[in-house]
Amino acid sequence: MAKKKTQPGFAICGQCAEVIDLKALNLAIAEDRPYVHYCGRVLHWGGNESEVPTGDLDDSHTSTSPSSSPSTGDA
Repeated sequence: MAKKKTQPGFAICGQCAEVIDLKALNLAIAEDRPYVHYCGRVLHWGGNESEVPTGDLDDSHTSTSPSSSPSTGDA
């Protein structure tokens, strides 16, 4: 039976569009420690996720209420 050739996976950072070192990321996840991409984006917080700062997270899932009232306009 022939052995299947597996290609290593890759991932692209959503902030800088550069390749992510998956070996280092997976190691950080396994050791439950933070992993920060060289551009500064935190890819894995590690530790207790209840202590994750909310200021750096994407706002799309934190609140559904509008942040400002709509303008009435000058019709």
